[in-house]
Amino acid sequence: MVSVLDGMEAVTPAAPTTMSLGSYSNLVNTNAVRLYNYPGSLTTPGCDEIVDWWVVEQPMSISSADF
Repeated sequence: MVSVLDGMEAVTPAAPTTMSLGSYSNLVNTNAVRLYNYPGSLTTPGCDEIVDWWVVEQPMSISSADF
C-alpha cells in the first residue's frame, strides 16, 4: 500500500490503487490545533451511520500545490 498523497497520480478509472490514509494530522497539517473527531452518518439518503467526521476549530485552506 502507498500513502494517499503519494498514490493519487497513479489512480485512474482503468488502474485502481489501494492506498492507506495514515495519519490524518499529517494529511491536513501537523500543527492542527483542536482537532475533533466524532462518528456520524452520511448526509445523503439512506444516511448510513458509517462516517468518521473530523473537524478543526480553525479552518485551513488547501490547494493543488499542497499535493
